[in-house]
Amino acid sequence: MRSPVVRITIAEYGTPEPVIAEIAAAARSTASEAEALLRRHGERLQRRHGLKENPIEIRSDGVTAKGIAGVIALSPRIELEIRPKFAAPGSDWHADLVFLAVITRHGHIDTASSISSLVSEANSLADLVARVVILSIERNQRAPLRTRRARTIESFEPEGEMDPDVLLNPGEEGWRQHSYAMSRDNEYWATIHRGALVLLPHVRNAEIAARLSDTVTRWGRPTTPPSRFHRLLPPRLSVWQSPYDLCFELAQGASMSPGAGHQATFEFTLDMWRAWETLIERGLVAALGAARVELQKETSLGRLDRNGRISTVTVIPDAIVDVGRPLVVDAKYKGRWRSDGRGYEPISAADRYEAMAFMMATGAEDAILLYPSIDGVSVDEPVQIVQREELPTGNLSAVAIGVSGLSHPQGMTRLRSRLNEVIALSSHVIATT
Repeated sequence: MRSPVVRITIAEYGTPEPVIAEIAAAARSTASEAEALLRRHGERLQRRHGLKENPIEIRSDGVTAKGIAGVIALSPRIELEIRPKFAAPGSDWHADLVFLAVITRHGHIDTASSISSLVSEANSLADLVARVVILSIERNQRAPLRTRRARTIESFEPEGEMDPDVLLNPGEEGWRQHSYAMSRDNEYWATIHRGALVLLPHVRNAEIAARLSDTVTRWGRPTTPPSRFHRLLPPRLSVWQSPYDLCFELAQGASMSPGAGHQATFEFTLDMWRAWETLIERGLVAALGAARVELQKETSLGRLDRNGRISTVTVIPDAIVDVGRPLVVDAKYKGRWRSDGRGYEPISAADRYEAMAFMMATGAEDAILLYPSIDGVSVDEPVQIVQREELPTGNLSAVAIGVSGLSHPQGMTRLRSRLNEVIALSSHVIATT
């Protein structure tokens, strides 16, 4: 019988938690060995996500995390849960994290919306991801995941035109014929099949595990190997892109994977800064339309003369929004903004100067730094302008927006409403300054 999993929770950018002794007790090791275990897994996450420093910080007063949220398998029996900073203690943030993963890494809102029906269920992260895979496959059954495949058969029943020489010289089993057929035995289904099999041992809910096993069995075991490199599916198969992306990462272990070792627990980690930036960019386009939003546009700020070699100095704002004149919107994740005003951190000097550079390059007279509210502020709550500054280049506003509950029904619709509020507030500032 498998031993129960010990779950230890810390908060991203939160107060350091004294968990070393708890980890040491669960691992039956010393405190120094527990610290070494945490550092080793932090370095692994640093490499996996391409971070500049170890995201797990061990201090004299405890352990905290920076820029990473999710579940880490410290051993087959120990899970370290890193609660994202926007989630309140004790909240069910797992579904929001899965939703963010599907939205920001794969960009298919239709598939992610299926998570909204799961938030009332008590599921592990592996269970939630399994449900997304199952629902994606079931939803797309009317669009078969088939590709054109060459085949060679021997038969006395001719298929199409045949060469006369072949007709006069049949083999023992008939004429040797070459044809093409639509087949599910392809690398796309092989990738989804492989990802589902990797996930299956880590699903704790017996009903979900049975459904996942039945789904992949019913579709058949492919003989084609799964994708070694990520593929963009043909347009006629585009509805399968999201489950393919999710299962490709499960199989490759890029951001969601089993941990190392026999009977390891399920891992699921997100680089939250990148996830937040992509969520805001997609939300702005959905709220305002692609015609009004320019994303990641490289803009000239000036010229650089280096030993006679002239080059252009450029900046890349997250978004430039057309509100009658350009408005810079830059997604920021590291700040701490709460609707009740506690935990306040002012705009940093680096962010201020960066915003000024964006305004100078784009000709904008207004810029917004968009932060997630922390400690469980819901996506239903109105946005809040928490700081305003008058700069030589124009007006700078820091705005906090709730994120918790993003996976609930109509969560993305509410996010779009909040982003429309942000733009409306900025327009009011423009009109009154």
